Amino acid sequence: MLTVSWTLTVEWSWYLLVPIIVVCAQGFSERRYWLAVVIFLTGFSTIWVLLAQNGYLDFLMMGGARAVGHDQVTDFLRFAFITNAFPAQFGFFSLGAGVWYFHFCVGRLSLWFLLGVIAATVPFATQWNGILGVNPSIVSGIGLAAVLIVAVRLPAFPLRPIYWLGEISYPLYLLHVPAIVLAFNHFSLTGLMGASVAVSIMLLAAWLLHILVERPGMALGYWYSGRLFKT
Repeated sequence: MLTVSWTLTVEWSWYLLVPIIVVCAQGFSERRYWLAVVIFLTGFSTIWVLLAQNGYLDFLMMGGARAVGHDQVTDFLRFAFITNAFPAQFGFFSLGAGVWYFHFCVGRLSLWFLLGVIAATVPFATQWNGILGVNPSIVSGIGLAAVLIVAVRLPAFPLRPIYWLGEISYPLYLLHVPAIVLAFNHFSLTGLMGASVAVSIMLLAAWLLHILVERPGMALGYWYSGRLFKT
């Protein structure tokens, strides 16, 4: 099992929701509509987290809890499978979509203002969660959105190794945990040697996955979407 695979469920749920959001935009002022989408989904995610962390959504997990030998939903199961379920993440996705859609506005924000937002949110995300009483809260998303806006203003660094790491970043994300387990647990390596072997395994495996699966899959997707668009 890939321990990072829970994010795939979140991503798929968002990808299924987006077409519905786009279709519903017909007949509305686009700017007002997308602003309303961001506000609504951010509020919806926050309400979901509040209900989940207070146990009001435990009934969604009771069958799964019993399947693993628990008579009730434990704090860990609640946090991992309900509080952080895909509805809790819609606010972050909609915030990212909003940054892209309103790039003509956010792109003109003062650099000092953005740095202030980053300084006030990113290092203190946990503290903000405690103040607001929700975990996760949208505050970390706002801080990371500010980081993104600042990052795209930086000059490009045409370094081939950085570009290559970007190309394999998603399979690298999927495979880093198995590579670490393989090096440290299966091979019983430790310290710098274990870290070196783990990094080597994950880079090689990610590159192979990118070449053999990701690129052909993307090409197939482009081909199919082209045929679908033409029809």
